[in-house]
Amino acid sequence: MLEPLTPAPRPGAVVVTDNVGAMRGDYADHTAWIRLPDKGFVSLRASFRTGTEDSVRPVDTRGPIARPPVGPRSA
Repeated sequence: MLEPLTPAPRPGAVVVTDNVGAMRGDYADHTAWIRLPDKGFVSLRASFRTGTEDSVRPVDTRGPIARPPVGPRSA
């Protein structure tokens, strides 16, 4: 359902999807699509019983989502 709107959501846009845990099958296509890295969203699922997922299109305009390196920092 969100696919036709992309690329319309501006950086900073938030998509809230409720009941992703309780209605997993109904939201399978949506969650699979919005979690693809090339769609430009970062998603976080709250572990409530029925599940709520917040997806944000980051404001960073440097291109693909920059993820910090994992591991100890060098001083």
